[in-house]
Amino acid sequence: MKRVLLLLLATTSTIAIAGTGYVLPAPDTCLPDTAAPSIRGRIKAVAKAGISVKPDDHLHPKPIFISIRRDTQLFTAFGGFVEPSELRAGQYVWVWYVTRDPRRAGSPPKAAVVMPFSMDPTDQPSTRTAPCEGEK
Repeated sequence: MKRVLLLLLATTSTIAIAGTGYVLPAPDTCLPDTAAPSIRGRIKAVAKAGISVKPDDHLHPKPIFISIRRDTQLFTAFGGFVEPSELRAGQYVWVWYVTRDPRRAGSPPKAAVVMPFSMDPTDQPSTRTAPCEGEK
């Protein structure tokens, strides 16, 4: 029941945001024009309210704290759903904020989607491109 509800919520929020031209990734499928992640990097720390991510880009030398809320979707790059308690330091993640404009994502920025590459922190992607990114 919980997974059905999460899938329904994921589909509903994807459709709602898609109407604004900001297409979030969905588990187990590639949607046309999926937006690039707001941030990509490794989790440095996990807290009850969110995660600190050290971005791959060199514009942010320090980790960025990202808020994970009840409506944040969490699933791996392979589509399996993830509980916030399963996130670990060292995992490679792609994060999409609640809006395309990071200045409007809140302080700290709120995550719409958190996608760990794998649940094993030693398992790292060979490319930093998110699954389905830019698919037409």
